[in-house]
Amino acid sequence: MKKNNKGFTLIELVIVVAIIGIISSIITPGIVEQANIISLKSDIQAAQSVSNAIDMYNSTQDVPITTLDAAAYQALKTTKLLDDKDFIGDTLDLRLDGNNLSYTKSDGVLLNIGPDYTDLADSLDESLKKWISLSASD
Repeated sequence: MKKNNKGFTLIELVIVVAIIGIISSIITPGIVEQANIISLKSDIQAAQSVSNAIDMYNSTQDVPITTLDAAAYQALKTTKLLDDKDFIGDTLDLRLDGNNLSYTKSDGVLLNIGPDYTDLADSLDESLKKWISLSASD
């Protein structure tokens, strides 16, 4: 009788699974970091949009926005300068947890980066870094 030796042995399967695990453990951190950088850039774009909205609001309204709070966001939504879909409750929905926006007349709109993401700022070019405040998260 002829023995049928088709298929893989258990040891071959274990080796393949181990190799896949090693490769994925090497690749995953890089993918996560790139996703976080993309999210940080999205949050910076949100800061730029809010800055433009505040500039337009302040140029057309009698009472200018002087701080970024729930009332300011509501005023920007009421005048259709920002869309409701961009908000969770009374705050702007940013992609990275711990990030928030602040506004002063002297500095404009700045993105305050959460403590888990401050190292990502180093990978940004200078035109994007000017939108970031690291001091609020230190």
